[in-house]
Amino acid sequence: MKSLLIINSNLHPEHKQISQSFCAEIVHRGSPCEILDMNNPNLQLHEKYYAIEKVNPDWIITLDFAGFECRSGMGDVSLNRIPCRMVHLILQEPEDGSIDAEEHFNYSMYFIVSKEEYGKQLKTNSSVVHIHTLPELMGITAERNGSEVISALLQQLWDITEMSMDFTECRRL
Repeated sequence: MKSLLIINSNLHPEHKQISQSFCAEIVHRGSPCEILDMNNPNLQLHEKYYAIEKVNPDWIITLDFAGFECRSGMGDVSLNRIPCRMVHLILQEPEDGSIDAEEHFNYSMYFIVSKEEYGKQLKTNSSVVHIHTLPELMGITAERNGSEVISALLQQLWDITEMSMDFTECRRL
């Protein structure tokens, strides 16, 4: 199962180290993994989206809404168009406290937050269907992301998303 981690090291420099730890654990489990940093100044926004598509991942993990800046001509989140499971780890709440209430999200998107209050706010103020709280996310930093922590967190993420539709079957149709 091919995984893609999407980060923005310009907004969150600590994401580089965290994503490398996640990818190392995914590879250790026998699956390929790539990291896409949205901070690549050599690519235009549409090229960054095509880079995501080109990977053709089975599973996308984003950190702190990285990749959400890619929008369709109608203003929708372009990640909605990628046929795979998605886990959006919210390590830090956005400064405005929420995402746009008018935003529509793919059913295959799972939002994982560290604070229950923020999860309740997302559930109330958005169309997000799958919201889970994992207090273990709180405090994950470049210093506190040992392989045991990352391994346990990945297992929890997989358990949460395991019940969703297998999009690899859809691709074969």
